[in-house]
Amino acid sequence: MFESTLGIALRSLLGGVLAALLMAFFRVRHPVFRKITWAVVIAASFCMFLLHNGPHLAIPHISEPSLFGSALDAVRTTVPNIPQFAARHQSGSRVEIHLGGAVAFSWSEVAAIADWAIVALLLVRIAGGLFTAASLWSRATSEFRFRNTRLRFSSEIETPCTFGLHVLLPAALLNWNADELAPVLAHEVSHVRQFDFFLQLGARIYTAVFWFSPFGWWLQTECARLGEETSDYAAIQVSPSAMDYASLLLKVSANHELASLVYMARPSSLRVRIDQILTPGRLKTLFLHPLRSAVINSMILLVAVMCANLSVAARVSAMDIGGVSGTPDQVFRGFDIISVKPHRSGGDETSMNTDDMHFHATNVPLKLLLTNAYGIRAGLISGLPAWAEKTNWDVEAKMLTPGPATKGEVSDHAREKAEYETRLQSILVERFHLKVHEAVKTLPVYDLVVTNGGVRFKETQAPVGKRGMMLMNDGSLSATGSTMSALAESLSEEVERTVLDKTGLEREYDLDLHWTPEDRAVTASEAGVTDAPPPIFTALQEQLGLKLVAGRGPVKVLIVDEVLMPKAN
Repeated sequence: MFESTLGIALRSLLGGVLAALLMAFFRVRHPVFRKITWAVVIAASFCMFLLHNGPHLAIPHISEPSLFGSALDAVRTTVPNIPQFAARHQSGSRVEIHLGGAVAFSWSEVAAIADWAIVALLLVRIAGGLFTAASLWSRATSEFRFRNTRLRFSSEIETPCTFGLHVLLPAALLNWNADELAPVLAHEVSHVRQFDFFLQLGARIYTAVFWFSPFGWWLQTECARLGEETSDYAAIQVSPSAMDYASLLLKVSANHELASLVYMARPSSLRVRIDQILTPGRLKTLFLHPLRSAVINSMILLVAVMCANLSVAARVSAMDIGGVSGTPDQVFRGFDIISVKPHRSGGDETSMNTDDMHFHATNVPLKLLLTNAYGIRAGLISGLPAWAEKTNWDVEAKMLTPGPATKGEVSDHAREKAEYETRLQSILVERFHLKVHEAVKTLPVYDLVVTNGGVRFKETQAPVGKRGMMLMNDGSLSATGSTMSALAESLSEEVERTVLDKTGLEREYDLDLHWTPEDRAVTASEAGVTDAPPPIFTALQEQLGLKLVAGRGPVKVLIVDEVLMPKAN
C-alpha cells in the first residue's frame, strides 16, 4: 500500500514539474489559469490514488498463519498429472522476517501503518479546523448579503476570511467607512467566486495524503499565493490607490490563522504581497492577455490528461486476469465461463479434474482451491473467514477457444502446471474477489538429503513429453521423470511440514515409493498386519536412499487479504 502511494506521489510530482515547465516556457502567468492547472493536478492525483488502491483503503494486516492442522486432513485429494509445486512470485508480495522465532516483522507493513498514522493525524487537524471554522460561523451575528455572498460579523476574529462560499468579517469592521470596507469585501468575494477555499482545502488534503512529498507542501503555498494575487487585483480595482490598499492590509493583518480559513492578511506572506502591490504595474501584468493564457493552458491540460491516460493504460495492460505477472510466454488466459455453487448433496467425496479447456470440481473447500491455485500446502494459508472453512463448492469452468499454451502438444510440463495455476487463480479472483499476498518466514522444515548408502533410483529414460508425471495417493507415489524439488513438494503434504531439496541431484528420475500413512499405522498394528509398508520416513531410506532431517528454513506462506462469498451465477 505504501509503495503504491509512493509511486503515485512520484508520478504526481513529475506531472507537476511538467506542468510548471510548460507554463514557464509559454509564459502563462495569469493566476486564474495557473490555479486551474494545479486544481487538475490535485484531482488527477486523487483519481490515481483511488484507481490504484480501490475503494478499500485498508492497511494489510499482520497475522501469524496457522501452520499445521487443516480441515482438509480428513480428505486427501490428488489431481492426476498436476502435482503441487512452489508458488511463483506474485505482484505486490512482501518478505517478512521472523525475529526470535516468535513474531513476524514486515517492513512494508510497518511503513504502511506509520504512513496512515501520519495521514490520519494531518486529516484530523484539517477536520478540527473545519469544525472550529463552522463553530465560528454559527456563533457570528449580523448576517447580510453582498453580491450574492453571505457575510457575517464575528468578535472572535481579527481579520476578514473566507469559509466555503461565505465570508466572515471582524466585528470591528462595522465602524469602518465605505472606502475602507469596499476593498475588503471585493477581496473576499473574489476568493468566493474563484473557489479558493476549496482549492486550498484540496491542496491541504493532498499534502496530508502525500505528506512525504515536498511537492505537496509547495503546492499548498502556491495555491494560497495565487489566490491572494487574484483577490488583491480585485480589491485594487475599487481602492482609491495601491498605497491605500497596502495600508489597509497592514491594518487588518493578524497573528494567527486556522487551517480551514482563507485569510485576507497572512503575516507570513504580507510583505511579499505589499511589495507586489506597490511596484507599479507588477500585479497588473499578471492579468494581461487572458485569452492567450486560456488557449495555452488548455493545451497544457490536454497534454497532462494524455499522459495520465497513457499511465492508466500501461497499468491496465500490465495486469492479467489472474493477477499473476510474468514474461510474455508465462502469462495465460483465464476461463471464459465460470460457474460456482455451494455443494448441497452432502457426503465426503471430493473430486477435481481438468483438461486443456475444462475444469470440474465437486464438493471442494475453498482452501483446496487455494492450495492448487498457488502450489502451497493448506497449513500455510491463513486469513480465511469462518464461512470459507465451513462451505464446500461445486465449480465448472470452460474456455470457448484454446489458449496459446493449449494448441498442439505441450512438451513443457512446468508450463502446463503454470497455466493450470493461473486458470484456477482466475476463478478465485473472478468469483471470490480474492486478494492475497505472499510472505517468507523461518519455520520448522525437513531437509531432503541422500543417505550414506546412496540413492536407489535411476535417471529417467522417458521421452521429454512424458516426463514430470507424478501420482501420489493413499500411501503410494509413482513418478516418471520427476525432479527432486517436485518430490520434496509432494512429500510436504504427507509430513505436514515444508520439505526442502538438499540432495544436490539436478536431473530427472523415475521414482516408486510405498508407505503406510500415519493415520493408518495404528489400525494396521491393531489388526496384526505384518507385511504393511513402513512409515514414510523409513520407506524413503529403504526404497529410495533418501532421508528427512529436521531443521529450520525459509518457507513461503500465503496470507488472504480479502475474499468474498460468491454471488449467484
